[in-house]
Amino acid sequence: MHAATFADRFRIGVPGAWHSGERETATVLTGPGGTPEIDVYYALDGRGLDELGSSAVGFLKDRHRAGEVASPVATRVGDLRGLRIVATFPDGSETAIVLTSGGYAYLLVKRVDRHDDAFRVRQAKASVDSFRPL
Repeated sequence: MHAATFADRFRIGVPGAWHSGERETATVLTGPGGTPEIDVYYALDGRGLDELGSSAVGFLKDRHRAGEVASPVATRVGDLRGLRIVATFPDGSETAIVLTSGGYAYLLVKRVDRHDDAFRVRQAKASVDSFRPL
């Protein structure tokens, strides 16, 4: 895995053989074959974690109308406190993590399909865990 900087805003590990790019407002990392996938969004935003967590719940509910979305739970990514929200659906799951740092809000969304190789799933987790705002 190599660390890469995006938009002079954050750094994240990109596993070998994964692709990085942009889709609309997200930085996107995808495993070989298109999944797992990690989307990173950021914006100048002064809202607190609870409000951001509620927004992330709504975001996941909109994306997975046939799925179940759990309540936010406390988490950490590096030194940052955040909230983690998990959506499960027939083909897999998405985990959203909201973080704040330096007046910015970050949303990391990790999608894992049920057929994804366990090694690729571990790579996705390691990538998310490596996230650091600049």
